[in-house]
Amino acid sequence: MRRLRTTDGPAELAFMDLPLLKGNEAEAAPTLAAYASPWRDVAVYRSPTATGFALNTRLTQPATMGELTAPLYSGPTSRWDRGNSVYVRLYGDDDQLSAKEDLLVFDGGNVLCVENADGEWEVLQFADAELTGSKTYRLSRLLRGQAGTEGALRDPVASGARIVLLDSACEQATLVPDERELPFNWKWGPAAADLSAASFQSATRAFEGVGLRPLSPVHIRARRDAVTGDITLSWIRRTRRNGDSWTQIEVPLAEEREAYAVDILGGDSVKRTLSAAESSVLYSAADQLADWGDVLPATLTVAVVQVSITFGRGQSRTATLSL
Repeated sequence: MRRLRTTDGPAELAFMDLPLLKGNEAEAAPTLAAYASPWRDVAVYRSPTATGFALNTRLTQPATMGELTAPLYSGPTSRWDRGNSVYVRLYGDDDQLSAKEDLLVFDGGNVLCVENADGEWEVLQFADAELTGSKTYRLSRLLRGQAGTEGALRDPVASGARIVLLDSACEQATLVPDERELPFNWKWGPAAADLSAASFQSATRAFEGVGLRPLSPVHIRARRDAVTGDITLSWIRRTRRNGDSWTQIEVPLAEEREAYAVDILGGDSVKRTLSAAESSVLYSAADQLADWGDVLPATLTVAVVQVSITFGRGQSRTATLSL
C-alpha cells in the first residue's frame, strides 16, 4: 500500500498519459496531478539532461487522489457497469466525491482515472458515491473504459492502485508531439523552494502521447461469399475527437488518412495481416487455404486497428466470428 507523507515535504505527483476527453487538450502532453498535506503549490521542472532544468508546469490546487481499497475487475463498456464498484481511500478530506445525475455524468462529470500495474490509466465515470468511512468511498453505476481506454482494464487492477479525480486541479504539462516517447528528466517540489531542496523528487519519464492514439473500431462483422468462399470483414470506426454530436452523419476522421491493419489470428500467432483504406477488407479463399490448410475456417478470430501516420497502430479490437 502506498505510504503518503502528511507533513510538509515531498508531494505525491501523478503523470497521466490520457486520451482526449474534451477535445481541446494538447494531444501528446501528459496530465499532472499533485497532492501534499499541508498544500503548497507544486512546481514541475523538466530537462533532457541531468542539469539545466526549466519550469514546465505549476500546480496550484491539490488534486483529489487516493488508492483502491479493493481489487477492480473489468466490466462492460459503452453502457452502465452495474456489477462492479470502485472502493477507494482518499488522501485528503471526506467531502471530495459526490453523486451526480446521469446527464451531468454524460456531460463529463465524475471522471476518475485508475492506474493499472503497467502504468496505464483507465478513464471511468461514476454516478453514485457513498461515504463508507473516514476518507473511504464506494463508487458505483460506472461507465468504463471511457475515451478508448478499455485496453487498460485488468482482472483485476489490484488493491492499492492509485486513483485521481480528473478536475480543475489537474494540469497538462508542456510537451509537443515531436517530444513524445523521448525520455526527459523531471523534478517537482514546493514552488517556493529551491531545486536543491530535500523536498524535491525526480523521475525519468517518456510518454506515448495517448491523445494521438486512434480508438479501436467496433461492430466487427464477417460475411462469406457462398460462391467464391471469400470473406468480407467490416467494422465501424470511432474517432478520438469531436465525435459526440448526434447530428453528424459520420464522425470526423481526425487522422491524416484512413488506414487499418487487420490481423488474422491463430492462437497466439498472427497468420496474416491485411491492410485496408476503408472500413472493410477482403480475405480471399486462396489466402484462407494458404493460412489454414485444405478446409476453409468455420470461425475466425481477428484484431482490427486503425493506423495513424503520427502514432502508428491504435487501440486494437479483437473478435471471434462465426462464418
